[in-house]
Amino acid sequence: MPALSGAEERAIARVSAASYARAWRLHFSREHDPSAILGERNGFRYRRCRRVIARGGRATDLAVIQVALAALATGVPLTVSLPPDARPAPWLAGSGALDLVVEAEAGFVERLAHPGDAERVRVWAPMSTAARAAAAGVGLTVIEAPVLANGRLELRWYLREQAVSQMLHRYGNILEPAASA
Repeated sequence: MPALSGAEERAIARVSAASYARAWRLHFSREHDPSAILGERNGFRYRRCRRVIARGGRATDLAVIQVALAALATGVPLTVSLPPDARPAPWLAGSGALDLVVEAEAGFVERLAHPGDAERVRVWAPMSTAARAAAAGVGLTVIEAPVLANGRLELRWYLREQAVSQMLHRYGNILEPAASA
């Protein structure tokens, strides 16, 4: 794939941000019942991950920008790990919305071995065997896939799905759902 110009990357970042905001507002932030079974309430909802760790190649990569935008849209705390040869972009280093660390591969592996409250690792390039082993050793979910501009697809990596079912019938009689407190 040919390299994108700065204007093209900015356009993709704008489209990504709009799609992430729309997906959050219309789908992920709301409880819904896709089954609509009479006599049951099957609430399907999403809960934020406690933290996501992202590993990027350069702070100016479009993927790093999109990951930061996705985490911001969902309200998920994000730690961005960059290799030592990366120069952090001023907007990334100065934003209070995420933690930025510049570390060698050994430091990244150590971070994964002791992830604190992190639940997932978001990468878009192949991970080293040592990093994958460290993540697996503590039960971190590794998301190794291209970063997408489509919010309905990208935001699912920052959220946990939750289904809550409630029976609204007794002996064949449909009951009114109890009011939520």
